[in-house]
Amino acid sequence: IHFLMVNLTDGYQESVESAKGFIEKSGYTFPIYYDTSYDAAKAYSVYAVPVTYFLDEDGYIIAWGNGALSAEKLKEGIGFIYSE
Repeated sequence: IHFLMVNLTDGYQESVESAKGFIEKSGYTFPIYYDTSYDAAKAYSVYAVPVTYFLDEDGYIIAWGNGALSAEKLKEGIGFIYSE
């Protein structure tokens, strides 16, 4: 399992610098990518954040969750990957 974050950073509401500050303060240790041109948002049809996507080994979306996910919902999403 690999976890990563794609941060939608528009430079107006949030800058890369302010996002990095929040991420460091929060103690996240997984890779973080900054979508400053909204390419990832467009590719995955993101209209609201946060959103979590569960991708299979080939990169296909097999499940997703809108809003902040509880530990239970996160485990459920991971279960979709391993139930195939």
